[in-house]
Amino acid sequence: MIKLIITDLDNTLLNDVKVISSYSSEILRECQRKGIKFVFATARPERATKIIQKSFQPDYIISNNGATISHGDNVIFNNVIDTEIGNSVLADLSEIGEVTCLTVEAGKCLYTDYSGKPWDNENWNPVHFDFSKSFDEDIVKISTECKKTELLDNLILKYPSLHLYHNNGEDWSQIMHINSTKMNAINYLAKILNTHISNIAAFGDDFNDIDMIKNCGIGIAVGNAVDSVKQVADFICLTNNDDGVAEWIKANIL
Repeated sequence: MIKLIITDLDNTLLNDVKVISSYSSEILRECQRKGIKFVFATARPERATKIIQKSFQPDYIISNNGATISHGDNVIFNNVIDTEIGNSVLADLSEIGEVTCLTVEAGKCLYTDYSGKPWDNENWNPVHFDFSKSFDEDIVKISTECKKTELLDNLILKYPSLHLYHNNGEDWSQIMHINSTKMNAINYLAKILNTHISNIAAFGDDFNDIDMIKNCGIGIAVGNAVDSVKQVADFICLTNNDDGVAEWIKANIL
């Protein structure tokens, strides 16, 4: 019996115009009315989901690719990168000529060395920062734009306490603490909610969703997911533009 539903946002629950359809929102609310808890699991910071929450309010939000868990306005879990290690990584990235942009998720802001990116339209709170200077806040996530991802793969080998995700179809990659994964956050949440992993359904589309799709009770890949996600999924639903998450829930849970 499914007691908890976890879903990625971009390209999974959200359609290509970055919204939850009114149909999907109603299906999700029906789950909550039946006592099933609903969780967003996203690479975004929580504040960058505020617009989405106007359409549907989840019970919990796993953000920053699993580094942070929020319940309402309260952060109940936050896994940060050691400041010294974070500064070392930023220094190394700054020396790679192919890196065209750096951002750091810390506190309530997105620190960036490039002010031209349109992050301010979704509560990203961008702050321009010169990463040649020491960064003294707790770092949750480092993101970098770099076409030659193999350079980043080689770099991360220097830092065994960190791991790296490449975004599908983009030149962006994300660096986090090695324990910051969506699945680890789900395990933490399941423990405090006294819910067994077998009673959790998870939906996703990208490489950072593989762990939760593979290890939750039921893993569902949307039709537009990368092949690596589809290969480990128990089911494949319709695409994000066809209300795939909601249609699968309606047919198989409700």
